[in-house]
Amino acid sequence: MMNNKLLPNGTMEEHNEYCERIADEIDKICSGDMYKTPEGDEIDAARVDPSVLEEYLERMEAEEITIYDYFDEYFDIKFTVSPCRGGGFDYEGARIMITYGGPNVYVDTTEGKVLLYWWTERGEAFLTCNAIDQIDEYARDCFDCYTMC
Repeated sequence: MMNNKLLPNGTMEEHNEYCERIADEIDKICSGDMYKTPEGDEIDAARVDPSVLEEYLERMEAEEITIYDYFDEYFDIKFTVSPCRGGGFDYEGARIMITYGGPNVYVDTTEGKVLLYWWTERGEAFLTCNAIDQIDEYARDCFDCYTMC
């Protein structure tokens, strides 16, 4: 999915653009506009002739990419929780690490942003409300699985 090209000593503007590309990709996924073929190729519904996409779908040769697919191999997840009366915790949000080692990139639902860190350099981009809701649903499912173990 995401193209994790390194950004050697980039400017803040370049880091912000990188985060914006990730946020845009997540938004397309959450809007149901991204598909994958059995070969692993991605199809952006906004960039493809609708008849071509329809043909793929009719032949069952493409399936929608979901937020669960996107975060299938995240590196780390941290939950923001609040204590409940009577014990336990309520899920409030999550920070999911999607790349590391230059740059480190997180999707953070409490801040509603994609965040990039590379040494002292930073970048960020806002997520849409729809994306935050779907990511929170995914992360809440992960939190529930962890707390049931």
